Amino acid sequence: CDYEWGQHLKMAADEAGFGEREFAAIAAGADAAGRTEAEAALIRAADGIYVDAFVDDITWQTLTAHYHERQVIDVVFLVSNYLKLAMGLNSF
Repeated sequence: CDYEWGQHLKMAADEAGFGEREFAAIAAGADAAGRTEAEAALIRAADGIYVDAFVDDITWQTLTAHYHERQVIDVVFLVSNYLKLAMGLNSF
């Protein structure tokens, strides 16, 4: 959702110094250079939810090697809720 992306870019840049370069790195995907295994797994989880509507077993195992299972469940719900919001905003 262009609106969400733009709003988060502005908020993150203003509040945390997270800017265009960092957002471009996210857009580059899970296999971008310099990405940690945990970072790549988070991006794969988001991509899996977006494309296939679930997190595959390998990604789930990688995430739970780095995060508590409750945190991984939070990731699934966070991504799912933002996807739902994006669909609504794109429609409006």
